[in-house]
Amino acid sequence: MPDDFEYAKEILETIPFLMRSIRSTMRGIAKSDLTVPQFRILNHISKAPLINRDLSDWMGVAAPTMTRMVDPLVKRGLIIRSEGRDRRENILKLTKLGILKTDAIRKVMRNKLVARLKKVRPSEKNKLSSSLKVLREVLAG
Repeated sequence: MPDDFEYAKEILETIPFLMRSIRSTMRGIAKSDLTVPQFRILNHISKAPLINRDLSDWMGVAAPTMTRMVDPLVKRGLIIRSEGRDRRENILKLTKLGILKTDAIRKVMRNKLVARLKKVRPSEKNKLSSSLKVLREVLAG
C-alpha cells in the first residue's frame, strides 16, 4: 500500500500530464483563434463576472499584464468591461459572442474526452469518479 508521499508524487506527476493533454486538445480546437490563456480567461469569466485584479490573481500575473491579455478579447467582442465601484476597477463579463465561443469550445473538448472515455471499462470509470472527488476535496481544503 503506497504511503502519502507516493500518492503526492503520483498526483504531481499526473496533473501536469493532464494539463498538457487538455492544452493540446484546446489548441487543436481553437487553432489560431484563441490562445490557451485566452480560453482560460473566457472560461473563468463565464462562471461569474470578475474584476481585473481577481482575474490576474487567479492567473498568477500582474494586473497590467492581465489588462494586456484581456484587451484583444474586448476588441474581438468576446468580453465587455464595465466600471466597478470606482473608476480603477473594471468588471469583466462575457458578451453573448464570448458565451457562444466558450460553450462551443467546451462542447468539442467534452466530446473528445467522451470519445476517449468510451475505451475505459465502467468499473474503472467508477474508480476514476471516486478518485476525482477525493482529489477535489484534498485540493480544495
